[in-house]
Amino acid sequence: MPYAFKTSDGWVEINGAFATDEFSYPPGWAEGSTPEARLAAGVAEITEADVTPQSHQRLVGVELVDVGGLVPMRQGVYEELTLQERQTAMLAAIREQRWAHEQAGFIGPAGPVRTDDKTQSKLTGALVMFGRDTSLSTLDWELSPGVWATVTEADVAGMGVLVGQHVQACFTHSRGLSDAVMASETHADLNAIDITAGWPA
Repeated sequence: MPYAFKTSDGWVEINGAFATDEFSYPPGWAEGSTPEARLAAGVAEITEADVTPQSHQRLVGVELVDVGGLVPMRQGVYEELTLQERQTAMLAAIREQRWAHEQAGFIGPAGPVRTDDKTQSKLTGALVMFGRDTSLSTLDWELSPGVWATVTEADVAGMGVLVGQHVQACFTHSRGLSDAVMASETHADLNAIDITAGWPA
C-alpha cells in the first residue's frame, strides 16, 4: 500500500528512502512500521479516490490532497473537454454501441437468432445455393448453439429479412443518436443523451 509524508508544502508520496525535517528513513520503513510510529513521523497511508473523469472531462494527471489534516488522498486533475471533443467521443461510442447490438442477435418467433457478420454471410450463401442447385430442398441450420432446424429456401429468406431488419434498426437508432449529438449546442444537451438506451434487442 502506498504511503506519503507531510511537508509544509503538502503530502509527498514515499518511494524508497525519504527524509523529513528531523529524520531520515530507509526504504521500506513505512510498510514495516506500526501505525503509531507512522503517525509520529507524519506518515499516512494514501487513500485512493476514483479518478475516472466525467463525460465532460479529460484526466491530465493525479495529485495528493489533504483530507482533514491527517489523510493524503490521491485525486485526479482534469481539464474540461470542448463541445466538439465531446461530440467526437460520443459519436465514436455510438458506433461501438451500434456494432455490439448489431452483432448480439435478437429473440425471434422461433427463439434466439444470430445476427453477426458470419451469420449474415451464411444466409446470403444459403440463398445462393438454393438458387443454383435445383435439387436442393432443405438445409440443416444451427439457429443458436445446440439448437438445430431443417430449413427451406423460404425459411432462409425469412431469416435473412429478420436479420436485415435488426441490422437496419441498429443503424436507424445510431443515426438518431448521432443527429442528436451533432445538433447539441451545450454540454447540458449532450448530458441529456443516453447512448446506451433504446437499442433493438
